[in-house]
Amino acid sequence: MKLGDSAFVYLGRKDGVHRKGVVVVMNKEAAKSCLGWEGSNNKIRIAYFKTKKFRLSVIVVYAPVELTDGVTSDSEFYLQLQEQIDRVPGRYTVFLLEAFNAQVHRNRDICYPTLDKFGVNKENCNVYRFLQFCRHNNLVITSTMFCHKMTHKLTWYSRDGKRANLIDYVIVNRRSAALIPDARVYRSAVKDVRSKDHHLVVSGVKSKLKLWKG
Repeated sequence: MKLGDSAFVYLGRKDGVHRKGVVVVMNKEAAKSCLGWEGSNNKIRIAYFKTKKFRLSVIVVYAPVELTDGVTSDSEFYLQLQEQIDRVPGRYTVFLLEAFNAQVHRNRDICYPTLDKFGVNKENCNVYRFLQFCRHNNLVITSTMFCHKMTHKLTWYSRDGKRANLIDYVIVNRRSAALIPDARVYRSAVKDVRSKDHHLVVSGVKSKLKLWKG
């Protein structure tokens, strides 16, 4: 699907209810560098890209809220996600995005290098399976690598503004962590911050996309 100069790869509900879907949004350059995409449910979507230095797999996910969302348990979700990770060719850099609904702490001594020292000192019941998954796949939570003000860390706010958490992440292979110059929240991307609970998380990658001519 295209809208202006942007291309959308969407996987979600088809009944008109805008919930529980995932989407990859690409500008014109990224769309030309896209090698393809796949996904088997409305919680996991993968797009493959070619850069000038390496090949990149962008995996967009939406994890169950707390232990279950009434449809998919966290165990089932992580099994499905592991199946998708296992299908990614070894030469690809893994770039994992979106809402894991897990709050990570600052205990760097136990979880390093998966977790660095700039997390938020909160955790919930989803964090243990989340960290186990990351450690098993040698992944790094880049959102905890950089020192920012709390307003540039917290990704989710309750509608009344009384609660806030870090539950949306940018995650990469450990060997690719040096390619990430920064990862932070930009609340200014939403004009009325009270109208949206999740806020934009932005991360850079030290590489340029390559036009795919195949």
